[in-house]
Amino acid sequence: MVYLPGGTFQMGDEQGGGDEQPVHPVRLDAFALGRTPVTWGEYLRFCEATGKHWPKWLELGNEYHVETGKNDHYTKIGVGRKALDLPVVGISWDDAGAYCAWLSEQTGERYALPSEAQWEYACRAGTTTRWCCGDDAAGLGDDAWFSENADGRLHPVGEKRANAWGLYDMHGNCWEWCADWNAAGYYEQLTGALAAAASSSERAASGGQQRASGVQQSASENPSGPKTGSSRVIRGGSWCDPAGYCRSAYRNRDWPSYRYDFLGFRLSRTV
Repeated sequence: MVYLPGGTFQMGDEQGGGDEQPVHPVRLDAFALGRTPVTWGEYLRFCEATGKHWPKWLELGNEYHVETGKNDHYTKIGVGRKALDLPVVGISWDDAGAYCAWLSEQTGERYALPSEAQWEYACRAGTTTRWCCGDDAAGLGDDAWFSENADGRLHPVGEKRANAWGLYDMHGNCWEWCADWNAAGYYEQLTGALAAAASSSERAASGGQQRASGVQQSASENPSGPKTGSSRVIRGGSWCDPAGYCRSAYRNRDWPSYRYDFLGFRLSRTV
């Protein structure tokens, strides 16, 4: 785990998709984040201890079972029992949450999936560019495994360059589950609520008169996403995605029960 100091950053990308806008200030308390995505070797201990939550490619009776199934797709992308240093993939949001709960019980620490805001803050590592390495996708190959250099497979964690905060594989290799529900227009809702609160506060401070200069936007404090939803946020891009999907601000989502060959997770911890 890497300790990350609390701070404020600008979340989103005005040049990105509509769900990445508007860019808005977010303030986070300090937290710790996994240096890499959770590996198969780490996750295996959980499966062996509980006898449950096996990834899709080791689920008894599944056609993708790497030893007994008729579909060898996972083997082709490098996954297998002995590939302990690969990110674990083929697990659902519920599986990832169960791992966090198990690890918390084993260690006495509070582990969870990172919030979407925590994830982007950690990925940016103080940068404001589209990737932590800059605005030019031509330089991404030193920092990420993605469709142009991954050769159609997963890669061991930590092989590419870490970002400024010592975190590996924030861009590419595997998508990562976040704690948040996904909802259309969430950034607009969040910034609208903040602006309304700030306007109300300023009117009260000025005796009910709105100042002509307008209201300065306040930072959202430790946002945790919508209260409900049907899909969960995923971040980071993967071995099979183009550079644009691996941007720091790029947002995607999946149903929490889904298990894919490109989807894993990373731990956060309360400090």
